[in-house]
Amino acid sequence: MEKTERRARSLRGWIVRAVALAMVTLLCVTSMTAQAAEPAPGDAPTTRIVSLMPSMTEIVFAIGAGDQVVGVSDYCLWPAEAQAKPHVGGLMNPNMEAILLLRPTTVLLHNGQGEFAARLKRANVEAQLIPADTLADVYASIANMGALTGQTTDAAELSRKIQSGIAGENTTSPPSVLLVVARDGDSLRGIYASGPRTHLGEILEATGGRNVLASADPRPSRPMGVEELILTNPDVIIDFSVPAGSDTDAENARLMKPWLKLATVKAVQHGHVYFVKDPHLSLPGPPMVDLADLFRRWLALAQKDAGSETKR
Repeated sequence: MEKTERRARSLRGWIVRAVALAMVTLLCVTSMTAQAAEPAPGDAPTTRIVSLMPSMTEIVFAIGAGDQVVGVSDYCLWPAEAQAKPHVGGLMNPNMEAILLLRPTTVLLHNGQGEFAARLKRANVEAQLIPADTLADVYASIANMGALTGQTTDAAELSRKIQSGIAGENTTSPPSVLLVVARDGDSLRGIYASGPRTHLGEILEATGGRNVLASADPRPSRPMGVEELILTNPDVIIDFSVPAGSDTDAENARLMKPWLKLATVKAVQHGHVYFVKDPHLSLPGPPMVDLADLFRRWLALAQKDAGSETKR
């Protein structure tokens, strides 16, 4: 009987030690696994982004995740560091082979590139189709990039800075403005105007201007003939269609020449035709703050002239 009890106690002790040893072993393995899962300092980032959108490339760099970008399009010029990344073709003619060689975990595409996104999916590569028409789209994209790269705090701060820089201004009589985003060379043929439901149109409204195009029109931009332009008679014309160039008197005179044909339009009469020569400013992202500053300056000049005329 006594021997039986001793054997039972011995067996219970062995079981307890075995369970304890198993638990210690499990804890050690779990700890080692957790440590292995955490990237060591200096390890390459696990997120590998190829961006075909200049605006998204700049946003990813702006939130401190430029090291996660492994490839860009030929048009991703900002910031300067992006130009050192491998290039994978243009926005509309991306090089599939070059992209796959970079082993991306995510490819950032414009919302209209659904067909190319499908090709990437067939190659087992994730693609994100990103809308970038409105300010809401831009802020959503910044938050999305923050979540994708693990930079949520920096993304929230970037959105806050942009929103603060574009903050609205109240005016009782906003100048009417035509935003020209395209036209044929040095002529007034083929004019395309940006509507209110775009990031350009929304920045204009926030800075105290009124878009001459109807707010009910759902199109981001639409063609405008010279006759319609004369009828709308804008106080200000802001022309984004010009190529990047110098700010010399000769260059400004050359750009102004086709507009001088519309002598009855108020913007032309009062010298309120302005040119955005830096294509960077039209991107939906961090440059929007600088564009808002330009809009405010030009709108203030138009309002000042309007006030002077009222006093006469």
